[in-house]
Amino acid sequence: MDGNTEDADLALSDCAYLVMADPAEVIPLLGRARSPRARLATAVYRLSLTWHRDEPPEVRRQILSLDAARLGDGELARCFAEVSVAGAAWPEWTPRWATGNGAGQRRLLAIPAHEDGAGAVACTLLDGRPVAVTGGDDTLVRVWDLTTGSAVGDSFAGHEAVVKAVVCAELDGRPVIASLDAHGDVWVWDLVTREPVQAMSTRGFHSCLLLVPACLDGRLVVVTGSRRGAQVWDVATGERIGRPMAGHAGGDMEAMACTTVDGGIVLVTAGERGLVWDLATGERIGELIPPGYHREHPMTTVACTDLDGRPVAVAACAGGEVLLWDLAEHALIGAPLGGHTGGARDIACADLDGRRVALVGDWNGTVRVWDLAAGELLAQPVGRPSSGFDYVRALACAVVDGRPVAVTCGYDGWVRAWDVGAHEPAGRPVVGHTMDVHAVAPAEIGGRAVVMSGGSDHAEEDGDLWEEYARLWDLATGKPIGGPMIWLPTGDSREEDVAALTYLRLDGRDLAVAGIDRSVVLWDLGAGELVGSPMVHTTQPGRFSMDKVECTWVDRRPVAVSLCNGDLRVWDLRSCEPFDAPAPGSGWVHEVACTVLNGRAVVVTSAWTHENDEGEREDTVQVWDLATGEPIGTPMTGHTDTIHALACAEVDGRPIAVTGSDDGTVRRWDLAAQRRLGSPMVGHGGEAVRLVACVELDGRPVAVSGGPDTVQAWDLHTGERFGPVMRFPCYIDTLTTTPRGQMLVTFGSDIAMLTRSPRAGAR
Repeated sequence: MDGNTEDADLALSDCAYLVMADPAEVIPLLGRARSPRARLATAVYRLSLTWHRDEPPEVRRQILSLDAARLGDGELARCFAEVSVAGAAWPEWTPRWATGNGAGQRRLLAIPAHEDGAGAVACTLLDGRPVAVTGGDDTLVRVWDLTTGSAVGDSFAGHEAVVKAVVCAELDGRPVIASLDAHGDVWVWDLVTREPVQAMSTRGFHSCLLLVPACLDGRLVVVTGSRRGAQVWDVATGERIGRPMAGHAGGDMEAMACTTVDGGIVLVTAGERGLVWDLATGERIGELIPPGYHREHPMTTVACTDLDGRPVAVAACAGGEVLLWDLAEHALIGAPLGGHTGGARDIACADLDGRRVALVGDWNGTVRVWDLAAGELLAQPVGRPSSGFDYVRALACAVVDGRPVAVTCGYDGWVRAWDVGAHEPAGRPVVGHTMDVHAVAPAEIGGRAVVMSGGSDHAEEDGDLWEEYARLWDLATGKPIGGPMIWLPTGDSREEDVAALTYLRLDGRDLAVAGIDRSVVLWDLGAGELVGSPMVHTTQPGRFSMDKVECTWVDRRPVAVSLCNGDLRVWDLRSCEPFDAPAPGSGWVHEVACTVLNGRAVVVTSAWTHENDEGEREDTVQVWDLATGEPIGTPMTGHTDTIHALACAEVDGRPIAVTGSDDGTVRRWDLAAQRRLGSPMVGHGGEAVRLVACVELDGRPVAVSGGPDTVQAWDLHTGERFGPVMRFPCYIDTLTTTPRGQMLVTFGSDIAMLTRSPRAGAR
């Protein structure tokens, strides 16, 4: 081991150094980590690299601590949390444990590349550095340093429509990039000078959506592909070469790739048919597989590579199988490779530890690595199954720090780099949910404190689609308790999720009360079985979202108050029938919370029902008597935008409501006096406040509010901030507290439990 590596290991093993040092100083060391401690710290640092570069040490400290917990190392999480930052307050809460599904799949980098989605990516070297070139739905082309995650120069602007494809090539010895938009316009830029080299329009040639580069007779050309065929273009002149290759009249063309066969350049096109073309003559010279083989599952993507000296095409079909085709012998190689149940979206080929591999990106958000010679799947898929926002739309390969990586982009606009090597990833993350978590709540099972969580997971069993709706976790350790709670067969291929959860102790049983699709269901946590019948809001067709479920008691009767697509209902939990009083609420209700006012069970709602003096509609806060369904007092106003967060607490023996709004403020309301309390509380940088929870800490009533990626606590006596703001590395979906003052937060497919810091409040 050389001295530089030893120095890197020492630096990367120092929590204080990683918190305080300039990321520009840390990043060059990451590729030299060798010791287990340094490799783990490197994995932690890389999880949120783009945040570390832009945030001060006090924020870096908190995110590093959270990411260490996500990778399953509580000791390292505590080490980061205890780093002293001059002039910064100690955090009020620090991670006790976290799940790591979104962290433990060998992710090296995540870059928020495009606001509206990214649908194209290619990789190359620029001044010896690996870079990714991306095309977005925002019409921009951007370049990203894959070592640092930072943008390289300004974006390339010129397109007037969504960028569908980007490719990298060389023109006269200089690196260039070419991009194609949805209008069929192609732009070519010099990657070093960033000057435009050529602009071509293919608008007269159907609707071109595909683009590949090639070298034909010593000239750089690009091939554009429409739904019906392909056309070659000279980059230097911008002119078409030859006639169109139109062999997909019976079905759309989905993908293209070029390679060399016997000294000539061939083009492989994929769709309902897989065809091979001589690029110089435009003549069709073969078909990938026998006619009819893939009629039911057309080819969705194709790539070309060299396998043991033979030119081969690697193609994936909509049914999930991957096929290898010898382009010289015009024959299939081996049996189809399976495993892509979500359907393959893109393919890239690379060398991995001396083996030629194909990286196949799925519609479900994962990348599988296939050994092409052996026909075997290598290790576990990287990435994570998605609920719809980060499907692999495009995939490319690069080498970062000497390791092959897969670079993916998706509908969420993020570009992610994944380590696809065969070595074991750092850390031991606890993986539970495979898709986004939408609900979390504290509960008990026989006196044992647990956490319930629910999300979008699903699985197939005996031919039926089942929802793995919820999971249980030990509150103290974060260890999973049993497997997923599978509650209902969805039928009709519906894939719904648990969007609301709460806990109720009823008749000696510990119950989970859950909102699924348009129904409220009861689950006995001890017996592991459903109780009663689902309580259905509506039988109308269409997708519905259960926004909130709360439990309370009305005249000694247990009831659930549920909110589904703005519709408020009250249910008798013993009979599983609608409560016999009229449902409170009017108009479209946005939020709901239960409390007690003057000895009566009440529900507090927010709704868009008030019109101010300027004729503008405002959200109001209204109290309703649950026993009668009648309003108590008049609507209270104050927020200037929609109220999406609502919770209740008690201050000096008086019930209050706490609301969060899209206007970026948090407000307090005296429910007995029917008035606002104090000034609005502002602490999320003007961002919308979508989450609020209340808890008592050290005898003080406290509210915790959540913005898109921030959490802030408030003293409900004074309206002042309670501790520093907390940052999270992605969008926060759910926020709640436990009676013991712990905090539960969900973000992506992960859950974090935070406890009060031993140094809370210290300066």
